[in-house]
Amino acid sequence: PTPAVRKLIENAAEHNAAADPTVRVTLDKRPDGAVIEIADNGPGIPAHELTVLERGREDVLDHGSGLGLWIVTMVVEEIDGSITYDTGDNGTTITLRFNQSPA
Repeated sequence: PTPAVRKLIENAAEHNAAADPTVRVTLDKRPDGAVIEIADNGPGIPAHELTVLERGREDVLDHGSGLGLWIVTMVVEEIDGSITYDTGDNGTTITLRFNQSPA
């Protein structure tokens, strides 16, 4: 997931127009896997972008503006992880959850 995490951090920094832009990355290792959170104080992800990601498809009238979040979501889901987006006017927190593979 390294390229996925890198892309999320780059997006958080690139799209953050706050007077004092901040991006925070945390890793929580748990017995059953790991949780990575990328949080920023930017303008939030537009609702139409999240709708497309949650629906899992685009169409002619309703589509995202780029491929970054779409690709990240696909990569995370491909390795049986999960991704959630908590976004608002005061920033976004993206949470990635990865289960530990059986030994």
